[in-house]
Amino acid sequence: MLDMLWLMFLFFLMIAWIWVIIGVISDIFRSKDLGGWGKGFWALFIIIPWLGVLCYLIARGSEMHERSLHMLAESEKIQRALPLLLMNLPS
Repeated sequence: MLDMLWLMFLFFLMIAWIWVIIGVISDIFRSKDLGGWGKGFWALFIIIPWLGVLCYLIARGSEMHERSLHMLAESEKIQRALPLLLMNLPS
């Protein structure tokens, strides 16, 4: 019974870790203030399991949040404009 509980916990941690890695890598390539070499460096540094992600979140964590808010605002603006664009299409 405890083995199954431990296995479920480890599976949850693995899924959470994959989620964090995907979020950080998508933020690296979404960032406009990093050049190609900077993005490559961070992407390679993220491969070091805990240290790379921890350093990235310390160095660029607040900017990561700002980029997410900016992207959310842009998608919300597009969603609000879409019905108006669809109503004005010629039939």
